[in-house]
Order: sequence, then structure tokens, then C-alpha cells
Amino acid sequence: MKKVLFAILILLAITSTADAAFTYVYGPGTNFGSMGLEQNESMLVNGGGGRSLDLFYNSYARIESTPPLGTYYGGGEWAGGIWSIDAAGSASKLEVLGGEIGELDVWNTARAWLYGGVILTLQSAPIGPDKYIDLYCKDYSYASGTGMLTGTWGDNSAFSIHLVNVSGYSPTIDNINFITVPEPLTLGLLAVGGLFVRRYAHL
Repeated sequence: MKKVLFAILILLAITSTADAAFTYVYGPGTNFGSMGLEQNESMLVNGGGGRSLDLFYNSYARIESTPPLGTYYGGGEWAGGIWSIDAAGSASKLEVLGGEIGELDVWNTARAWLYGGVILTLQSAPIGPDKYIDLYCKDYSYASGTGMLTGTWGDNSAFSIHLVNVSGYSPTIDNINFITVPEPLTLGLLAVGGLFVRRYAHL
């Protein structure tokens, strides 16, 4: 029964993703530079990238793929991937299905759903006791001494993320919901993110 319900969920997700209208779309070869999404704006990154992305109140971004993360030069030259994403606005939403991100910060009541890709560092400073980061994986391990979170995404690729704690807040590891992906359903999970697009579009 659970598998049937999950299959229906996936079909709804695929439909909602196809119908979703994003404010900005960045495909292969495009560079958004440094950008901030304002209230009710949305972005799809599928092959593009940029230096930095800020999510303000009630905005939404979906990262599906990027070029490989390059070297970030002090002069501001962009060389692939997304060097930093700052999800700080209350009720902002972020989905990461793939691509390469240098630094990901999740603040206040911003929500993040992590399904795959490369994330070098992650830090979180939520408001209240709730956990605002959902990480979908097959397995994971955390070394408190080094702050390294390692494991396997649903597509069998490995991840290694350095968790950075924020002074005055609970450790970043305590702000993550780890959701174990059932083996036969791993690929279908990548489509589930579209449900959040539907939720965003009707706000």
C-alpha cells in the first residue's frame, strides 16, 4: 500500500514540475552572477550557475544541475557551480537535486530539501526547535571531531559535507532530518521535489 501511495505521489510531482512557471531559468552556459530572489520569485537552475544566490522571504529555488565547481577568485570571477547559497528569508524554500555548491547556509525558518549533488559546507541557524533541513540518503555517518558528514545519496553517489556550527545555535547536525531512501524507490525521490513547486505556486 505504501508503495502505491508513493507512486501516486511521484506522478503528481512530475506533473506539477512540468506545469510550474519559474521567474528565472538558468540552463547550460548561463551565469546569474550574484542574485537575490525577492518575495514570490522562483528560480530553476538546470545546467547554469553563479557566484551567489540569496533567498529572501517566501522565495523558492530548485537546483538540478550545474557545471563543476571551479576556483572562486577574489576579484569575483565565476568559474562554475554555485559558490554560495544563503537561504535566510523566512518561508523561503530550496531544493537541491544535483549540481555543485560551495557553501549552503540555512537560516531562520527557511526550508531546504537535499537529494543529491556536491555541497562542500553547510551551516544552519534555525528559529525555534524545529528542523528545517531534510536530507534524503541511503546511509550517513557523522564525525563530530572533524564536522564531516559523509554518506550515499539515493542515486548511489557519495557525499562529503563539512558541517559548520553557528555560535549561539544548536549544532548543524541537530538541525537535519535524515530520511532513509527505500532501495527500490531511490530514483523516484528525485521527482518528489515538484510537489514543493506546486505548494509554492499556490501561496
